[in-house]
Amino acid sequence: MIQIRTEAVNPEDIIIPGDYTPDFDQLDGLIASIKANGLFHPPIIKENKQIVAGRLRTLACRGLFPTINCTICPNDLDEDEYQLISLHENLKRHNLPWYEQVIKEKELHDLRQAQVGIGATGKKIGWGLRDTANELNMALGAISQDIRLAEAVLNDPSLRKIQDKTTAQRVIFREIKRLNQSLGTTQPTKFDTDVIHHGSSEVILKLYDDAVFDACITDPPWLEFRDDKLIKDSFTLDVFQQVYRVLKPNSFLYAFVSTQDWHIYYEEFQKIGFNVQKWPLIWVKEGVMNYGSRSWEYQRDYEPIMLAVKGSPALTTAGILSAVMSYKVIPSALLKHPNEKPPEPIKRLLDNCSYEGSVILDPFAGSFVVPDVCAQMSRRYVAIERDTKYFNIGMKRLGKKISDQKEGIK
Repeated sequence: MIQIRTEAVNPEDIIIPGDYTPDFDQLDGLIASIKANGLFHPPIIKENKQIVAGRLRTLACRGLFPTINCTICPNDLDEDEYQLISLHENLKRHNLPWYEQVIKEKELHDLRQAQVGIGATGKKIGWGLRDTANELNMALGAISQDIRLAEAVLNDPSLRKIQDKTTAQRVIFREIKRLNQSLGTTQPTKFDTDVIHHGSSEVILKLYDDAVFDACITDPPWLEFRDDKLIKDSFTLDVFQQVYRVLKPNSFLYAFVSTQDWHIYYEEFQKIGFNVQKWPLIWVKEGVMNYGSRSWEYQRDYEPIMLAVKGSPALTTAGILSAVMSYKVIPSALLKHPNEKPPEPIKRLLDNCSYEGSVILDPFAGSFVVPDVCAQMSRRYVAIERDTKYFNIGMKRLGKKISDQKEGIK
């Protein structure tokens, strides 16, 4: 049995390889976290002070503490043993991102198979998934699923932008199923509706088939930046590339935008393939005035709405429709999101572009007013939000539990 102990060590004395290059953004965040909460997981080092696990944590502690508790292990272990110690130590961390967790589980499984040999079903020799499950005290199905997730992330690192494991399972396993089906059929993969995803839309929407949504109503991040050199948000425009693909022919897209952004979206949406109305819809914000702070400027009490279509659809509401609508804003004390829209304009737009049973997409869910109104109007929805805080608020608003999200895409 390996003899290890805990000892206080000056973090400046711990030897970190010279070729190690930390992620400085991650390092800054870790320093702030350790300052606020302390060091929860001690680094692992050898007797000679060489680091085994916890390089970034050690760097973060330098200058913060004169000593930190470290787990000390012998100098003369095999490299495999050091790697196993490191993997087990990292897998105990409660704050490990889901993608790091599944990758480290796969690394442990691969390492054990390299040591013992690959196990075969029904035979007692070699190392199999059940052995890894037993070592990590996990169910066999759980470790099998995690290793599939790890393989998908290693193949496509952009999947790390998905914020939680539940959403990752839905979108990745749906893509696996879609690819398998594509070998024998061109039929679209069925997917559940009335579901919300936690992650980046430009990644998640790639895993949907072409032409599956009846309409899109959304409130994207404004493209304005404090830095004048930054004109366009490529992330946001990448999302709308995917939105165009997943919308059905002859469908509608409504996007609440800023007055400055309207001109950018007008040009960019046409490049993507949308037909764009040459003038915006106008939502008059009753009782609100903002901007126009200089002596010669008028106050602004409205917000433009971009109308774009894929193909040449017809409005579902009969009669002549004004491009101007007037509704009160939500009182600031009741806002669930800084840019939350009231339900009334969403209801009008849904009336104008869809029917009961239509499937509506919102790739920037924010306050989740769009799926909430969809549920009230017998529309189905898929909503995506990358910010954890607002995703959790959306779950509560829609009356969902985490368990409700586990089988969102089939």
